Amino acid sequence: MKINKGFNKIIKIIGIICIALLTILVYISNTVLGTHEIIEIFLNNIFTIILLIAIFIAFYIFLDKINDIKLKTKTKTILFIALLIIYLIAQILWINIRKSYPVSDQYEVYNDAKIIAEGNINELIKNEYLQMYPHQTTLITFYALTYRICGSTNVVILQYLNAIANTFTIFGLYLIAKVISDKQNSLNFFAVIFLSIAFIPLSMLSTFVYGDLVGLAFGVFSTYFVIKYAKMQKMRYLIISAILMSLACYCRTNMLIFFIALTIYLFIDCIKHSSIKNKDKINAKPNKVVKIILIFIFIIISILPTNIVKNYMANKLQLEKENQFPTIGHINHGISYESFRGPGWYVDKYVDEWKANGHNNEVFKQRAKSLINEYIHNPIMCFTFFINKIDSMWTDPTFGSVWYNTESMEINDEDITKEEFISYYNLTLSIKDKQLIFIIIGKIILIIIYSSIFLLLIRNKNITNEQMLLILIFLGGFAFQLFWEGKSRYILPFVLMLIPLASIGIKENIQFANSIIKNIKSKRNMINLEKSRR
Repeated sequence: MKINKGFNKIIKIIGIICIALLTILVYISNTVLGTHEIIEIFLNNIFTIILLIAIFIAFYIFLDKINDIKLKTKTKTILFIALLIIYLIAQILWINIRKSYPVSDQYEVYNDAKIIAEGNINELIKNEYLQMYPHQTTLITFYALTYRICGSTNVVILQYLNAIANTFTIFGLYLIAKVISDKQNSLNFFAVIFLSIAFIPLSMLSTFVYGDLVGLAFGVFSTYFVIKYAKMQKMRYLIISAILMSLACYCRTNMLIFFIALTIYLFIDCIKHSSIKNKDKINAKPNKVVKIILIFIFIIISILPTNIVKNYMANKLQLEKENQFPTIGHINHGISYESFRGPGWYVDKYVDEWKANGHNNEVFKQRAKSLINEYIHNPIMCFTFFINKIDSMWTDPTFGSVWYNTESMEINDEDITKEEFISYYNLTLSIKDKQLIFIIIGKIILIIIYSSIFLLLIRNKNITNEQMLLILIFLGGFAFQLFWEGKSRYILPFVLMLIPLASIGIKENIQFANSIIKNIKSKRNMINLEKSRR
């Protein structure tokens, strides 16, 4: 138990530091992803900061008043299902109105999946894109299977799949909040619903075809079932979690961060239960050896299918390892200040030079060493760079969703009228004009999430294993994206996974504030009573 508590304490301290940084940044700065994917960061004045704090307090007061509404479990269930249905329908309407068509990496994945679904896989032998990014082979096979099942290769099928995945993601976040909270009430219920459904970037990105959202849905439910396993000690929950994690990693490589966090959580859970003496042999939990074996089964199921398919496709398509874009190349992007987009974001010339030099990885290695030495000898420059990189990613209220729906998507011009074409671009201009609204709503959501968790962590002496797990997933994303190629869209899953923790924070913070107010009123009444007696 000492190891368990010690590990949780370390994670809590690191979590406080990182969340505190994000809380400060989201109050003092505004991050905007503008034309040509260029990040702009503006500092807020003192009056804006005070206004943001006032909005945060007002939201708490509003939720406190709503908490007076006592809802029956059946009523909450019906309300939640109704909201999810409305949410799904709204996304489908958005997809149909947007009529977007994938470009760049999206198009490569979509088109390659289409080729496989049509039975022309040999056309992809030594395909340049897949040579560079062989990890995408799993996603394209997933999409190809989806096409086969649906009997069509229309891109809208993948966008509808995103809409369904998003709906399940919100459902999963609610289930996680429910299972990690000891006491359920209307306050917790409304907090989760508001924060998840009002998270506009998630629904706007339903038009984005790249595996992010489907992988996230699988990752969220894998997290839920692994928590259920830890609480109930039923092996079926662990197997379900492993299968879902396998699908998550299959669709999106960065779900490996979820996988690592879940694996650590399982080992911590094993340590916790091995120290508990259970004298009831009938209801005894699995012993330590069995639990460790189950953890390794979880690991194998989670990562083996992806690696098998990836290796099979690499051989089938004759993908050569020397043509693969190296990990050090992504790190070059992540620690470079040369990108016109933002600190640590994609640098076009790095990839162009790599291709021109015959895929020579040595240039990347030398550049990485040079950049690291430069930061070591110039700590102020290093600090400024990483603070700005963190700011550019973790405080972008749109998570790139507005940019992707305006500058990074096209319309399928097959069988489209001139009027429809004009209507599409008028809609694009309208989205750009309304970007400020999306920024304001998104910023308020981020302020509520970061501030609520920060207050929760600094008030609570200890955190549960389940709370530790959510913080660990967040920290995994935070650490990884610190050095990897930057993009605000990449960190959306890790912010969303904070919502269940934020909902608990909101509930406990309001209860704490109410207890303080009650004590103040009680003391004031006692003072008034003493005065009246005199």
